[in-house]
Amino acid sequence: MNIKLKRIAWAGAIAAAVLWSTVQTVGALRIGQHRSGNAVIQLYEVAELQIELLGSTLKQSVGAKQAAELEPLKQAVYTASFTHERLATAVGEDRMPPLNSLKELSQLMLRLQLSGARPVKAEEVQLLQKAADVYDELESAYDQLLSSRGEVVSSQSRALAEADDKLLKLLKKESLK
Repeated sequence: MNIKLKRIAWAGAIAAAVLWSTVQTVGALRIGQHRSGNAVIQLYEVAELQIELLGSTLKQSVGAKQAAELEPLKQAVYTASFTHERLATAVGEDRMPPLNSLKELSQLMLRLQLSGARPVKAEEVQLLQKAADVYDELESAYDQLLSSRGEVVSSQSRALAEADDKLLKLLKKESLK
């Protein structure tokens, strides 16, 4: 009987150790997922801030008198685009629409500044105003793009893609003139 009790005790100790080890492993995996989710949410917050800063800078650029005054807008476009691309990579590019309008806006900034120090034309100011108006839709969709769990909200993703397409078409149409 003594040997049977020792075997049962050993079997119980081994079972407890295996169970404890499994619980610890599963817990560690959950913590890793939680941290990853937080990282995506934090990256989204950074991207959202950059999108908001771009909106503010775009509205301010409407008052530019000289092409050189558009430099902050060019930088804001670059940082918003860069941050959004990183977020799309983190979330999954198949679930996050690209912001092609930002690339087109960047090209516009390069064209406007290409000729160096010169006044901003009235039609260029009008284009910046129209772009700022349409950009408000993009910014609004971006504000609600991710849920509190770090998942892409599909309706907001569609709204973002539509606003991006609208802004892209405006910029391309105006650049052909």
